[in-house]
Amino acid sequence: MKKKLLTVIPTMVLLVTPLATGVSPADAATKAPNQKVVAKAETHPTLRLGSQSSYVKELQQILKNAKYNVAVDGVFGPKTESAVKQFQTDHNLSVDGIVGSATWNALDKIGSVTTPETRPTLRLGSQSSYVKELQQILKDVKYDAGVDGIFGSKTQAMIKQFQTDHNLSADGIVGSATWNALDQNKVERQQFTVNTAIALGQKKLSNNIIFSGDGRLLKDSKKQSYYRFKAANKDWIEQGGTGTIGWYHIYKDGRVVAE
Repeated sequence: MKKKLLTVIPTMVLLVTPLATGVSPADAATKAPNQKVVAKAETHPTLRLGSQSSYVKELQQILKNAKYNVAVDGVFGPKTESAVKQFQTDHNLSVDGIVGSATWNALDKIGSVTTPETRPTLRLGSQSSYVKELQQILKDVKYDAGVDGIFGSKTQAMIKQFQTDHNLSADGIVGSATWNALDQNKVERQQFTVNTAIALGQKKLSNNIIFSGDGRLLKDSKKQSYYRFKAANKDWIEQGGTGTIGWYHIYKDGRVVAE
């Protein structure tokens, strides 16, 4: 009887990797579900004039948050290059307009979280660097709750007040709408300062008026920003009174509206 020979056929396992499918590791990372983008130099590609990607958009958002004049459109154009060069100048970097590891590292120091979409939702009990960032923004826009990275009752109270003042749902939870409003408020305060508002008020009511308030930039029901001030007459104060003549809302367009 002849013995049957068993032929062993080697089995080859094909591992499908981003490189095997022709997709770069960076592209694979951006397509993965629930992928968090973190502004770390080692995870970011070098960007330069002509680049177009989500990384460019992230770069632009960091620059915008840091008050550099740039649009967030994902296209690395001349305006973005100019903003990058200014950032590099301001941070003693090589001024070439190219965003490599050194520039990403410097950007990381001013804000690893760049957009409301990439920030987590925060609420009472949260503890993280994101909470610390939130508290610093609150402090910058005159809702100081302390900066300790712990979302306690004081931080919750300040968030609720901010939400009320900006016609948001006052639930004390920081989601994308509240992150957006905080970012916008911080930028608007740069464009329309307390001193500018006071000058507008005195121009309207007279230089003999003293304006005082908490320095918060608020939103009315039409989403128009204004400062709320108590107005007092200097002459009345000198006569021993409070000098108060009323409360006023002062808008960027020069409107001074009595409460």
